[in-house]
Amino acid sequence: MSLFLNGNQLSGSIPPELGNLSNLDDLFLYDNLLSGRIPPELGNLASLSYLYLNDNQLSGSIPQELGNLGGLQRLLLAGNQLSGTIPAQLGSLNSLRYTYLEDNQLSGPLPAELTDLGSLQDGASNFCNNQLYTGNAVLRAFLDSKQIGGDWEGCQAASVPGLSVVGMGVLFALLMGVALASVRRAEMALVPASSRLRTSAPPARDRSSN
Repeated sequence: MSLFLNGNQLSGSIPPELGNLSNLDDLFLYDNLLSGRIPPELGNLASLSYLYLNDNQLSGSIPQELGNLGGLQRLLLAGNQLSGTIPAQLGSLNSLRYTYLEDNQLSGPLPAELTDLGSLQDGASNFCNNQLYTGNAVLRAFLDSKQIGGDWEGCQAASVPGLSVVGMGVLFALLMGVALASVRRAEMALVPASSRLRTSAPPARDRSSN
């Protein structure tokens, strides 16, 4: 059984009673004006394959109960106002092939359990425009292979906490450059103008004598 309610300008919250539809295979609520939290009761939909809640005004965190949806193949939560971390329980979605979580306010370190998503297709998911990061090199490489266009980290809204060693080096160099420039300006301000005369360049070395 499929429930298509997308594109209807529906408002208000998602009723938790939807979690009682035990035979529901597909739930399409995208492109509405739905607000409030994602009800954890949706984790009771054991037969669910497609869950499309994208492009609404949903807030709060992603309920860990969604990790109970063992048959879920597509999870679309993009274009909302979801916040908090991605629950480690989503790593239990063994059938998940596509997930779109972009354009939210998700933050914090990503759970290492996401590497257990063995069915996730290469280049077919999106984690951009959040504030996600990880210090786990294996997880970073795994998500790069799944992100549309690669480099999920480079498209974060604020990736400072998860900067790589190279990124930290670049940032440090930039900050040092600004600091040195400020010191030089301060030193020049203390030197009398008469001492700041331009001197001529030294004569070029005469190579004929060698």
